[in-house]
Amino acid sequence: MDEIQTRLGRVGAPTASDLYGVVPDMITLGKGLAGGLPASAVIAASNIGRDLEPGSIGTTFGGGPVVCAAIEACIQEIRQNKLWEHAARLEAAFRAGLDVPGVLGVRGVLGVRGRGLLLGIELDRPAATVRDQLFEHNIIVGTCADSRVIRLVPPLVLTHSDVTCFTKAIRQILSADRPRVKP
Repeated sequence: MDEIQTRLGRVGAPTASDLYGVVPDMITLGKGLAGGLPASAVIAASNIGRDLEPGSIGTTFGGGPVVCAAIEACIQEIRQNKLWEHAARLEAAFRAGLDVPGVLGVRGVLGVRGRGLLLGIELDRPAATVRDQLFEHNIIVGTCADSRVIRLVPPLVLTHSDVTCFTKAIRQILSADRPRVKP
């Protein structure tokens, strides 16, 4: 299971494997595993790893003490504060702030995809324009292959206040502009 982007807690569960009830033979981890330091890991079931001996896997930076300490600190922080639960609460706050689904909804928002803090906001207009306007509000978001989707991948330590700031800004931007693409 590739958990590089879904990583520990990102999708509102400890891993995406947990979210979907999958018990993988191997999991790859990376990105936020070491709090911004370059790190990755492969976790394998004992029957896969039992034949590995010291020296059978080569690496340039593997096992560096600073990165290993950062990994340990990140995992401890995620576990102690159950940041996957925090990610699930913030997902609910994003959805509520965008009123999707809702009686009226936010003009310009067609839907929200994803789980936890790995979300895509489908718009009725080009996402790049909205991304640039959000940047003017000091909010950094991404886009993706779907030209009408804003990609949200904020840190697990995002606050409810940050979500409110985002939803307020995007509501303002979307209500000021006319749709450029019909749904």
